[in-house]
Amino acid sequence: MRLALAMLTDQHGYPLARYAMASALLTQTEAFYPHLFVNGWDGPGPDDTVLALARRLGKPIEVTRLRDDPLAAMTLKTAAHITPTAYGKFAALETLADRYDIAVYADTDILFFDPISVSTIDFRGNAIAAVNDLADCNAGAFYQLQVHHPDRTHRHYFNSGLIAFDFRNFDMHAMRETYLANCVRHQSGCPIYVRCTTADQCPFNLTFAGNWVALPLAWNMQTFALHTSAWATASVRHYTGARKFLPVQARRADRRERDFLARIAAALGEAPPRSWPGMGLVYWANSVRRSHARGLAEAAVARIETEMSNRSAEPAIPA
Repeated sequence: MRLALAMLTDQHGYPLARYAMASALLTQTEAFYPHLFVNGWDGPGPDDTVLALARRLGKPIEVTRLRDDPLAAMTLKTAAHITPTAYGKFAALETLADRYDIAVYADTDILFFDPISVSTIDFRGNAIAAVNDLADCNAGAFYQLQVHHPDRTHRHYFNSGLIAFDFRNFDMHAMRETYLANCVRHQSGCPIYVRCTTADQCPFNLTFAGNWVALPLAWNMQTFALHTSAWATASVRHYTGARKFLPVQARRADRRERDFLARIAAALGEAPPRSWPGMGLVYWANSVRRSHARGLAEAAVARIETEMSNRSAEPAIPA
């Protein structure tokens, strides 16, 4: 099985992307070929420390500048913390479809803490595998308003921050027009959310509706679960929203995260991110303050884990 790991970034997001890619290089035990796609610039120079780390580990990163992406010429709306670069995800993955059996795409606000076994995924003939979106599951209770159109539920929706594509099960090129159409459709009105703040995530859900299987939540534990036991032990953390893992914030970074960021910095030959005594106490105090949000997140985790084992594929989103 030929396996690729792909990430996509613009120049502004590269400081995060370096750490995200380094986290995968340092922790993943299955053989994989790392790919970094860049948008709006030529990418890091050959002496960049994450490229050097990859070479030392025997996993050189292939850097590719995205060109000829039809979505790049459009002025597409995004949320405040998401750049239009996110719409290049499909184009990036399409370039890998004829070269690999499976490709894992990961957003650059993700940290891989532990190995994940991609070779054991049972796609059951479906095109992709992904993790349920946690915030979507309990969004109404969390935000205290009607966020969904009434004809859909959380079971229809995955988070697009980490997706495994099994190119042996479908034709990625044939899906291009559907994905482009869903991006355009989403701009004029989201069929999933009343007040949508996503960019490419809804178009991906529309494109692969009924054609995906659920991965363990621990493979893409989103910030909605911050301060929960599931967040504490997750193999992969996804720092959704405007606040990321850099710069380090005492209220949101536990000891595990701070130690791992220091390990990444050491591997890159850089000074560790700023840390100071008492950060753990601040983290604990914020956990106590967020007890209501933490309870909602724990309920969402329990709800999804209970249901996942009974589903072979996710139902389609109502048209």
